[in-house]
Amino acid sequence: MANRPVLITIIGALFLIFALFYIALGIAGILNLYDLSGMDFVYSMSISTVGVTALIIGIIYAMVGYGFIMGWKVMWYLGVIFTIIGLIMSIPFVFVLVGIVTLIIYALVLYYLFRPGVKEFFGV
Repeated sequence: MANRPVLITIIGALFLIFALFYIALGIAGILNLYDLSGMDFVYSMSISTVGVTALIIGIIYAMVGYGFIMGWKVMWYLGVIFTIIGLIMSIPFVFVLVGIVTLIIYALVLYYLFRPGVKEFFGV
């Protein structure tokens, strides 16, 4: 296996940071912390459903981040898939500065994942 590129370590760490955010959001949704405001049942269940979804995404992001740091081949594929999904999801927000920055970051990460040294590190 080739030496781990520095940017792969940074991207893996970013995936782990995003994972912590999604896991915290998921736990908050599952615990339904917003129920203290006296909202109705349907809204409460919607928040819980979003919480479970966020928790699952957080767990997957954590696996991808750790897999990037370890150089697992399957995580390269998951990283490409999640980056493409993020790229597509940021397109509607290109009229906002944050959307443009997000779009550029996802595009650069996707480009970087296809560089020969990175693919060699992952064995792709």
